[in-house]
Amino acid sequence: MDTSTIAVRSELENKPVTAIMVELPHGTDRAVRNRPQSTKDQALARSFIYRFLARAYQVPDPDGWAWLNDSSTQSRLWSAIQVFSSNPQSALKKAGEEFALYLGAEDFDSFRKNYFTVFSTGLCKLTEADYVQPNAPATLQSERLHMLADSYRRNRLVPIARKGERIDHICFELEFVGALAAQEASAIGRNDPEAKRCAEARTAFLRDHLSRWLPQVTQRVIGVSPSNAFGALARFTAEFLKHEFQTVPKTHRPHKPVRIPALRAVELAR
Repeated sequence: MDTSTIAVRSELENKPVTAIMVELPHGTDRAVRNRPQSTKDQALARSFIYRFLARAYQVPDPDGWAWLNDSSTQSRLWSAIQVFSSNPQSALKKAGEEFALYLGAEDFDSFRKNYFTVFSTGLCKLTEADYVQPNAPATLQSERLHMLADSYRRNRLVPIARKGERIDHICFELEFVGALAAQEASAIGRNDPEAKRCAEARTAFLRDHLSRWLPQVTQRVIGVSPSNAFGALARFTAEFLKHEFQTVPKTHRPHKPVRIPALRAVELAR
């Protein structure tokens, strides 16, 4: 699956979400220090982190690799983390720093080779259907995909899948939540009912989709590749999702994912 071609497009703008994402402005760190954190700050930060994670889980290509390592991208990532956790000793901040260190220590060829070892061999699958009712009949699986597509479209976002890509892939779902956060940020202060609708849609998607399978993905990745960039990426993802799942009302949170057996680490490229 060439997830580098995954895009979620706006029906109104007809542009890739990554092109219409609301960017964190330069100097956000100073702004966060000098004024109280606002809901819009959180929506902007959330949008960028989901966008960053979606890009990190795509099949590596030179453009994506350059974007992940770009100093501007890294600066915006730290700004976004700062919004959610100003404590330099926080688990989220440490996990983000760890991923950045591993990323900086690798070259593109080893990063790409390790991606295929971890994700394209079946060790760690990246589609929701492989974790939520994986043995369901094809008709039920198809129905779930139709429901997921309807969820995208109800929020004025159309998934564009190429080469047989599935719309329940991790990159689609992360991009979708990032897009909802971007729409929320844009609506805050000018159309608050729309901002509330976006926030509720985001919370519902976390409850009904991401919280049901991404914890298992991160657990599996850490199990097979604990000491490389992808293990660090999984730890960063897990710490960020812990914060996100706290936004889901306790009475509506799903049961904890079933624990999976410990996996043997695989030998990866250096």
